[in-house]
Amino acid sequence: MKKDKMLHFIAGFVICILVSIIAYSLNFKQPEAYGLISAIIAGVLKEAFDCIKSKSLKSFDMFDFLATAFGGFIGLLGSFLF
Repeated sequence: MKKDKMLHFIAGFVICILVSIIAYSLNFKQPEAYGLISAIIAGVLKEAFDCIKSKSLKSFDMFDFLATAFGGFIGLLGSFLF
């Protein structure tokens, strides 16, 4: 796996776990869902930022987004451990 994709995966994982912990501490129902949704939104926003920065839709990297979302999904599975 490329380093860039690994960083996206780790970012999605960390975002999911942190947001899940915060949502759990605030007594939200299904806190792990907030974590996963946050990771997905972060992936979309990162790719949107890349498109705005380069002024081209061609800079949207679907695999970067998917790596971030997959990291969030693995974080979702990991959030069931606590």
